[in-house]
Amino acid sequence: MKKLFTFLLLLPLFTLAAGNSPINKDNIITVTSNVPASIALSHIKSLLEKQGYTIKELNEEAGTLSTEPKQNNFGATAILVSIKKMDWTQINISGSFAKENDTTPASPVEFGNKDCEGAWTEFEDIAKALKGIKVSYSRK
Repeated sequence: MKKLFTFLLLLPLFTLAAGNSPINKDNIITVTSNVPASIALSHIKSLLEKQGYTIKELNEEAGTLSTEPKQNNFGATAILVSIKKMDWTQINISGSFAKENDTTPASPVEFGNKDCEGAWTEFEDIAKALKGIKVSYSRK
């Protein structure tokens, strides 16, 4: 009984690490899928190109894809996708954002940051389009 009580007390701490809905400052969306990594990467590349992104680097062996920054009505966004193949394919979507005409370095796209709300929405659209088994949110 004591072990169960301790587990129940600690459970909220574990759910904050990777939750089913984003909380402020989360900057990674992880989609768990049963699609092979190479097919997932190809699908993401196609999705990003349809959204007007230019692919900067695609490394199928490493399971990574990055884009050039794309100008949009809320600034410039660059996306980084990394894929890990374990029992399932884990697809991590993250990126950076810079306000238009801002000379400061780009910062991570974070949930809850009003400046990059549009970029976060784009990340979620990509995650939804992948139709994964599970979507979770976390931060570096």
